[in-house]
Amino acid sequence: MIFLRKMCILGLLLAGWLAVGCSSSPERESEDSVLIEGLDAETIDFPSTPQEGFSFRIASNKTWSIAKSNLEWLAVSPMNGGSKLPATVTLTAEPNDDLAREGVLTLYAGAYSRSVIVRQEAFPIVPEITLSGLDGNTVEFAFTATDPVAFSLYSNVAWHAELRNLDWVSVEPLAGERKQSATVTVTPTPNEGPEREGSIVFSGEGLAEPVTVTVRQAAYVDDPIFNVLGAESAIAFANVPDAPVTLQIQSNRAWTVEKTDLDWLDVTPASGTPAALPVDVRLTAENNASAARSGRLTFVPEDPALQPVAIEVTQAAAGDVLLAWWTLADDVLRSKDQNSPNWTTDGYIAADRPAATTAFGQWHKGDNGVSYTSTYVISSDGNGHYAIKTMWTGDNLEFSVPVKHFAAGTTVRIRFASSGTGTAPKYWFVEYYDQGVWKPTSVYSFTYPQDKSSVEATYELTGTNKVTDVDEYATFTEGVDDGVIRWRIRCTEAPCKVDGKARLTAPATAGTIRLRQQTSGEHNGIGCYIAVP
Repeated sequence: MIFLRKMCILGLLLAGWLAVGCSSSPERESEDSVLIEGLDAETIDFPSTPQEGFSFRIASNKTWSIAKSNLEWLAVSPMNGGSKLPATVTLTAEPNDDLAREGVLTLYAGAYSRSVIVRQEAFPIVPEITLSGLDGNTVEFAFTATDPVAFSLYSNVAWHAELRNLDWVSVEPLAGERKQSATVTVTPTPNEGPEREGSIVFSGEGLAEPVTVTVRQAAYVDDPIFNVLGAESAIAFANVPDAPVTLQIQSNRAWTVEKTDLDWLDVTPASGTPAALPVDVRLTAENNASAARSGRLTFVPEDPALQPVAIEVTQAAAGDVLLAWWTLADDVLRSKDQNSPNWTTDGYIAADRPAATTAFGQWHKGDNGVSYTSTYVISSDGNGHYAIKTMWTGDNLEFSVPVKHFAAGTTVRIRFASSGTGTAPKYWFVEYYDQGVWKPTSVYSFTYPQDKSSVEATYELTGTNKVTDVDEYATFTEGVDDGVIRWRIRCTEAPCKVDGKARLTAPATAGTIRLRQQTSGEHNGIGCYIAVP
C-alpha cells in the first residue's frame, strides 16, 4: 500500500506533462496522451536574422516524432523522443537573405498529430535597378540606323519597362525577374523626319524612383547614302551550294545590279528604289559540274555622287557528290532512329545524310563453319565509333545505298577509318557488288609478322588500337536506273591478329574492330560519294 502511494505521488508530479492518471488499467494506458507546453499559437514567427531559437516542451505516453515540410532552413532538435520522457524541442532558423518564407512543422505521437506553420520574414532590402553598358543612360542613333544597341540590367526586385514616345523602336525584354541579369536590346527604324526622342522607364517593386533611359535619333539628312551590307569584297560558293547568300542594300537613291561572267548566278531583285529600310538581295548560284569559275557583281547607284560597289563572286570546281553518310558521333550512334537493336545479328545502322535517305549498313556472318556470336558496342568516350566484337574470316559490314540514274562507269569514293584490339583480325577487304560478283576496290600484298606469310587485302590494321584511314574508289561497270549499289568491309584471314603474334585458332571474344573518325579530324563519318573528276 505504501509502494502504490509513492507511485501516485510521482504521477501527480508528471501530471502537468502527461495528462495521464495514475492507473494500472490497460485501457487507460493505451490511450494517446500528449501534453505540449510553450506552443499555444498556430504559427511560429522568426525575424530575418534570428538572434535566438524557439523552444517548447513535450511529453507523451507514446513515442513521438516531428516532420518538416518546406523547412530546409529550420533545424529541429530533437526530431523524436520516447514515451513518458518529457523533452525540450528547440527550433533554430538560419538567417534569411531573400523573400519571406514559411513551411509546416507536424508532431506525431501514436494517432495524435498537430501541425504548426513556421514563418520567417523577408530580408529588408533596398530595391534597386542597375544599368551598365550605357553612357549617361542615353542611347543615340544615326538617322539611317537599323542595328540594335544592347545594355545590361540587374535588379534585386521584379521589374518592368514602359516605353514613352518610342513607337519607332522595339525594346526587348520589357519585364524581368528579381535577382537576375538581363540584356535589354533597343532596335530602331530609319528616321525620315526631324530628330526624335523618347524614353524607356524601368520600374520595380518598392523602387523609390524609376530608372530612365533616353533614346534619341538624329534628323534625316538628304545626303546620298548607298551601302551594301553582308559581304566584304568577295563571296565564295561551294560547287553544290547549301543555300543562297543574302545581301542588304541600304540606299536613299535608286540602284541597279550589273553582272560580269555570272550567267550562273541569279540576283533577286536586280534593281531597287529609294527606301528607308534596307532591302534584301538574294544571290542563288547554280550547281557547278565543271572547273572553278568567277565573276563580278556590281551594285550601281543612280547618283553620280555615289560610287558603285563591286563584289567578286567565285564558285568551287565540281567535287564529290554525297550519296550516303553515317555520322560517327555518340549522340547519333545512340539514336533509336539510327540503330535498330543488336544490328550485328538482325538489325541495321541507318545513314543520317542526305536528309530522308534510306541507306543502311548491316553486319553479316561469313560462311566459315565456325560457331560464335558477334556483338556490337557503341562508344561512350565521346569520340564516336561503331564497334563489333568477336568475328572470323568472311564476316562483313555491308552497306546498301539507294541511287537513281546511276550510269555505268560511275566511280564511287568510300571513306572511313578503322582500328582494332590486339586480338582482332588484322586484314580487311573493301569490296563492291558489280555485275553479280563482289570485287575488291584494291588489292595489296601484306606480310604477317609472326610467320612471314603473305596475305592479300585492301588494308591492314598496323597495331593495337592504331587508327588506319581508308580512302578507296570503286568504278561500277553496271548502271542502276532506280535501285541500290552495295559495298562492304570484309574480314580476310581472321587468324592473323592486329598485334602480329601467333595466329588464332578460334574467334577471340575480346577481338574488337572499330569504325571511327579519320585521324585528320575532318572526316567524322563513314562516307560514300560519287567521285567527280
